[in-house]
Amino acid sequence: MNENGLEFMESSYVGEKKYPTEQESKMIKLLIKAGIVKNKKEANFFLLACVLLFVSLSMYLFTISIESEPEVIPYEKLTEAQKNQIPVNERIFIEKNLNLGKQE
Repeated sequence: MNENGLEFMESSYVGEKKYPTEQESKMIKLLIKAGIVKNKKEANFFLLACVLLFVSLSMYLFTISIESEPEVIPYEKLTEAQKNQIPVNERIFIEKNLNLGKQE
């Protein structure tokens, strides 16, 4: 009995583990089988290095894409096909402003 006056029956059930605690992952087994690494510790370091490499590469490519500015081409140098890709209302606005600039 405990201090509250409750008595618990002892359970003889011990839960079975479904998976062994030292189970190697398939990726580690593959690296060892391929001969890339010799043991589990080297495989873990190799996989960690791969993750760091890919994260670094992704960050580098992401920053390059943000820092680059689009190329500005003067309207006069656009071909007629390129001008036709501009929406009509924007094209009219650009052409009016270009004509006003030439008149002044």
